[in-house]
Amino acid sequence: MAYISNEVMNEIRNKTDIVDVISKYVNLTKKGKNYFGVCPFHDDHSPSMSVSPEKQIYTCFSCGASGNVFTFVADFEKISFTEAVRLLGEKVGINIGTNISVSNKKDEYFDIYGTANKFYQNSLFTNLGKNAIEYLDKSGLTLLISKIKTALNGKVDVVSGKGLSTNDYTNAEKQKLSGIASGAQANVIESVKVNGTKVEPSSKAVDISVPTKVSQLTNDSGFQTSTQVNSIVTGKGYQTQSQVQSLINSAVGNITSIRYEKVTSLPATGSNGVIYLVAHSHGTQDIYDEYIWLSETKTYEKIGNTDIDLSAYVKKSELTAITTNDLNTMWG
Repeated sequence: MAYISNEVMNEIRNKTDIVDVISKYVNLTKKGKNYFGVCPFHDDHSPSMSVSPEKQIYTCFSCGASGNVFTFVADFEKISFTEAVRLLGEKVGINIGTNISVSNKKDEYFDIYGTANKFYQNSLFTNLGKNAIEYLDKSGLTLLISKIKTALNGKVDVVSGKGLSTNDYTNAEKQKLSGIASGAQANVIESVKVNGTKVEPSSKAVDISVPTKVSQLTNDSGFQTSTQVNSIVTGKGYQTQSQVQSLINSAVGNITSIRYEKVTSLPATGSNGVIYLVAHSHGTQDIYDEYIWLSETKTYEKIGNTDIDLSAYVKKSELTAITTNDLNTMWG
């Protein structure tokens, strides 16, 4: 008798999808990566059998039945492992013949495994099996659950309907959360106001006009325009730069010659082209204040002062009469 090689078995297994095969016998529902269904190897009332398409195996978390696609078909159809391989091979177009088998050792192993598996499944539902389950529950699972609760004690306060309590956050974190408005978004400006008035964005932009001159201000109280400033200056009797320059040009432009005239006081009306020297005593020097007459405003404008040193000159009081004889004597 010939035996099935590992290469042939692997080829059949690779061409066979365990989910497709088992779903022909049991209704499967996908949950996450795996599929779940009612285990056909014990009186299962809730889906406790998991089928992994990634690993191509099945496992019952209740009765412990597990294996690959060959063992599932063999156990469900109640046929030998070799018959299961032949049946699945035919479905994928691989004919292994009739006078062929898995090696003797493998047959023995699979027969032993199948017998042990069935014995284990049946024993779980006997009185002995119930005692074993009760023992595992009390000494194993219950102990494990107790250790988990002890480890989490004081760290996670479970609240019904929420899973975790509000104490999972510190007070500072809770204050931060309570201050956030519903629907708020990080780094997002919710509204723009100009002087308290809300401005609606248009095309995802807000156009705010900034005044660049006084006339554009909506509240210009206390500000003066250039016209208003000029009016106030003129009203106070002051002259602007252009007005002063005009007066100077007018006064100087009409002067064709300049002469000095020494006076004790300024006459009521002056003349163009005359610099009036108003004298007053100042030690050994005579100081004269200089004035010109502005015909347009009919006023005098002081333009400076002049210091004249007359100390070397002979005063009139110091002069005496000279006779003809004195002159003849002087001239020899």
